[in-house]
Amino acid sequence: MKHSSTKHYWRAVCGLLTMLLTASVTLQAYASGTSLPRIQSALPPSPVVNEPAVETALETAPVITPGATSATTTDELASIPFQLATFRAVYKADYKGLPIRATGIRELSRTADNDYLLSSSANSFVASITEQSRFSLSDDNQIIPNEYQYHRKGIGKNRDATLSFDWAALQVENDVQARPWKMSVPLGALDKLSYQLQMRHDLAAAQHKDLPWPDLTYQVADGGQLKTYQFSVVGLELVTTPVGKFKALRVTRVRKDSDRVTDFWLAPEYDFMLVRFIQKEEDRGGFELILKEATFRDEIVKGL
Repeated sequence: MKHSSTKHYWRAVCGLLTMLLTASVTLQAYASGTSLPRIQSALPPSPVVNEPAVETALETAPVITPGATSATTTDELASIPFQLATFRAVYKADYKGLPIRATGIRELSRTADNDYLLSSSANSFVASITEQSRFSLSDDNQIIPNEYQYHRKGIGKNRDATLSFDWAALQVENDVQARPWKMSVPLGALDKLSYQLQMRHDLAAAQHKDLPWPDLTYQVADGGQLKTYQFSVVGLELVTTPVGKFKALRVTRVRKDSDRVTDFWLAPEYDFMLVRFIQKEEDRGGFELILKEATFRDEIVKGL
């Protein structure tokens, strides 16, 4: 493989693994109920070039419009208890245009009375990425991140990063490749994993109270900067996966000055579990993530 092709291939692999981490925790993390059993992935750790693509046909269903035009506020959602339970789910991903497959596994565990560990791993035949967030919950149902870690290993340059939050000083220490520095963060800031759990709760809380979909805007410590992540609700659509068909709420990432399109499909029936994810860029292909198998409240997840 020529150098330019190898470089493109490696970037595609890293992008695919990062997509697995970034997308699918939005996902299954708000499940309420008892602990979920561990799921063993049946995917081989090697590329499959000629295997038929997984059918993920999207069928449009009637879009549900919120009951009011104004978005629900944070104060309106604060009274809804944040019910977190352990879970484990398996996802598979494909990079369009290259023979790359990857497996993603998500887990949420409770480490103490009000301390949680959200971990995410993505593996292909040439690389692996792990990511985790340790956090607690405030009295007003907001996630308080304490530490975030990111580790990438495989072909190419390895990368390690740790973010440690000091809420008394309103600072976060970024330690990337053993080079630490500090930056200021406001109350309510989140990390690249924990914001996804907060979004899950905000959607579920609005649905529980039959309120309009909330303003999905979050301040995230990302790459040594405080970034604003914004999402909007499109509506309900029918999605086909290997697990079956789901009526899923489509949520899209709002970006300015970018042609990148990022869409999530979340199943309200299963507390907004992620069932499909797509990210596309003009003239650069894209990624697709699909639910392969999962359990919910000790039962196997099945579609319609």
